[in-house]
Amino acid sequence: MTRFLRMVVWASVFVSWTSTPSLSQQCYELRVALQDASRFVKVEGDTVPRDILWDLDPATRESDSGSESDDESPLPSGTHAEASLFARRLWAFADRALSADGKMLVFSKDVARDRELFTCMLDGSGEVRLTEDPARDVQPSWSMDRRHVLFCREVEGLMQPFVVDVRDKVSKRLLEYDGQVRMPHFVPYAEGIVFLAEPSDRKRRGKLPPLRDLIHVEREGATPRVVLAEKSIWDHAVSPDGKRIVLSTDAAVVIVDLESSTILLDLPTRQIDQSAHAHTARSFHWRPDGAAIAFHLGFLGGRMAGTIVRGDHEVYVLELGEADDAATLRADVRTLSLGAVCKRDARLVPCIVRWERRR
Repeated sequence: MTRFLRMVVWASVFVSWTSTPSLSQQCYELRVALQDASRFVKVEGDTVPRDILWDLDPATRESDSGSESDDESPLPSGTHAEASLFARRLWAFADRALSADGKMLVFSKDVARDRELFTCMLDGSGEVRLTEDPARDVQPSWSMDRRHVLFCREVEGLMQPFVVDVRDKVSKRLLEYDGQVRMPHFVPYAEGIVFLAEPSDRKRRGKLPPLRDLIHVEREGATPRVVLAEKSIWDHAVSPDGKRIVLSTDAAVVIVDLESSTILLDLPTRQIDQSAHAHTARSFHWRPDGAAIAFHLGFLGGRMAGTIVRGDHEVYVLELGEADDAATLRADVRTLSLGAVCKRDARLVPCIVRWERRR
């Protein structure tokens, strides 16, 4: 009997081990939401988009003329409550961030003419207030262990980096910077933070913001180090291993080595999409294995009301690989078109929500 039990145990261990995918075998699912929260899109395996899974509006969608389009069938009716709640909650707040495990949201909302930070579950339940201060608290981001939230607080007209402990709700200032701090993020597997900075003596460029510096602070109390100086940076995201940063300029997607400040990739927007004129990359999301980045392109110029510009309804994926030169990266571009869903309404803008591993 004992011998039989040993055989069963070893057999179960073998099956469990062989069924666990290696890193190269792991497949990821890209989840995308649309800005008006009336649709929820699921893209399988970061290759081609699947059909729309849920139409959150039970009524048949109509065109602007008030009649149903002849060349398009209505989107399918939705029955998945979780997707509905998640999409609606996600777009309920302008300043929000999803935790690394995909289980909680942190967001900023108005409270008595002020902005404070709150957390909640994806369905909106369990809302908890994190901060209570007369100053504005905005642009939150999670630590990997979900114990701290990094954010910007307005101090004497300047946005400065603060951190709040999720358990005891105590917040503290991380450093005093002579200028505006934007979009702070923790560096995974390290004590440091990165943020965009506009020194106080740097002037605006017409309607555009001042040129920004990418700043790295290795640990609390350390001297801020400039990784990139005076760049037109619109958005950025740290890789899952904490070694690289992807950022967007007016006309390119750039990947930088955090430690050496070496530019590993400088990919012009025109090479991502030739027709995406005057666009910049937004809403970067690294795949958990660090081998791909998803984002969309936001139009920088003006346009007539109701017009749709190439790039509005596309999600782009950069698959990264080592180039011939070991000091650089190669990027293969994939375009995931949401045009079949979005073309009825130019206001629908894709937002990459997260990557999920699936077997």
